[in-house]
Amino acid sequence: MRSDVTQVDLFDTGASTPTLQQLRQYDIVFAFSNNAWNNAIAMGNVLADYEDDGGVVAVGNYAWANDGGWLLQGRWMTGGYSPYNSTGQANFS
Repeated sequence: MRSDVTQVDLFDTGASTPTLQQLRQYDIVFAFSNNAWNNAIAMGNVLADYEDDGGVVAVGNYAWANDGGWLLQGRWMTGGYSPYNSTGQANFS
């Protein structure tokens, strides 16, 4: 167990989008959605702003699936932050 991890929080991004001020409280943000984002463009933009501000962003799984509301958008997906392109292809069942 890592002793330097002191806090883990959950933010429901289906209900609202966190602000940059809220994200600045954390060293790392892991963005994962198995449901639709409240605002996929605003979420992608705030993640890019957070990374530009020195934060670390990790994004999981469905954020690249373009066959539902869980596709992350905004600058994080289009501005060179994301290591992947979106796809509608299912890689598992």
